[in-house]
Amino acid sequence: MKRDIPSNSAYRRALHDFLTARGEPLALAREAGRAAQPGSPEMVDARLLEASLLLCSRDKRDFEAAGWVYAELASLEKNSMQRQHAAAIRIAVDGDYAGACRAYDAILQDNPADELALGVAHVFDCLLGNPEALRARATRALAAWQPDSPTYHAALSLYAFALQECGDYTAAEEVARRAARHPAAHARRRRGHFFR
Repeated sequence: MKRDIPSNSAYRRALHDFLTARGEPLALAREAGRAAQPGSPEMVDARLLEASLLLCSRDKRDFEAAGWVYAELASLEKNSMQRQHAAAIRIAVDGDYAGACRAYDAILQDNPADELALGVAHVFDCLLGNPEALRARATRALAAWQPDSPTYHAALSLYAFALQECGDYTAAEEVARRAARHPAAHARRRRGHFFR
């Protein structure tokens, strides 16, 4: 769902926290929903993120809450990309995480750097115990991801995890080191330190 959403918005912060496994992405997604105009594209994005995060939980109450968020989503007007995400959520709410992964893969086919689709499918494949799909999806995404993206290190981290899950520990360690260096390099460039 690449759109011009300000990087400091609650939605962007929630997505970043989800991809980097820190903070409180669900609380931020809900904050983004409260801040959005009712029925606006921003509201839809916030609800898609909220439902996705709830589905990534192992808590049955969160899974049930995702169904309620999906019910609200069903009544909102959506663009094409949002409809694809809502369809994947519907499949997951019905209990078919493998089918939802296929729906997210279809999204990623058209938009390989879709952060939400990549992150949610990654969690679902972890829950399903499918490391080969983790690696294949992360490999495809990284080929299309822009290295100057603020979430590139998160994509690298997902790839490193997939390599580790597939037993390629040496490659996983190297990719994890690259992922850790990436945010530091951005910070240095922003301060004008380009060659350290």
